[in-house]
Amino acid sequence: MKNRNSILLGCLVAGLFLFASCGKDKFKQDPEKLPNGTIICKADGDVYETAIGTAILTGNGGFSLNITGLASITDPRLLNIIATIPDGQMLDAISYTSADGQDCIPNPDICFLVSYADTNISEYGFDNGGTNGTATITFTTMEFEAGGQLAGTFSGYLVDDFGNTGAVEITEGKFNLTFAN
Repeated sequence: MKNRNSILLGCLVAGLFLFASCGKDKFKQDPEKLPNGTIICKADGDVYETAIGTAILTGNGGFSLNITGLASITDPRLLNIIATIPDGQMLDAISYTSADGQDCIPNPDICFLVSYADTNISEYGFDNGGTNGTATITFTTMEFEAGGQLAGTFSGYLVDDFGNTGAVEITEGKFNLTFAN
């Protein structure tokens, strides 16, 4: 009887542990602890989480880092973070902030472009080109190789890309991705 009670107690504790770990708030986790392929943020307070998140590095005479997250096949929300890095410069595991008025063309410095498309397919962005927006990205893990990990945080104030008056504030952004190339 004592052995049976011990087994039942062990099963109960294991069940509670599994239940508690499944319900963890991803916004309270370090980026590296998120499931692989995750990009999460709040867009004007509404939670956005990817079903599919990727990181791709491309380039010739400089390079481009593309972080893309799709909520689902049936959900039109899309998040893009693009970094353009001139030849001879390197990204580091630090914070980068882009602000209104920073000129990326020609590209003398590392520049970030952040965009978000909402459920109405309105597109909001910050592209350093006088949009009155801001964007900050912090890399906490950077392994630039096929299968390497890329993790960090991001936020921004993005304005309507089509010249309308709308804007969206991105807060509590985190990502944990594996390089596809």
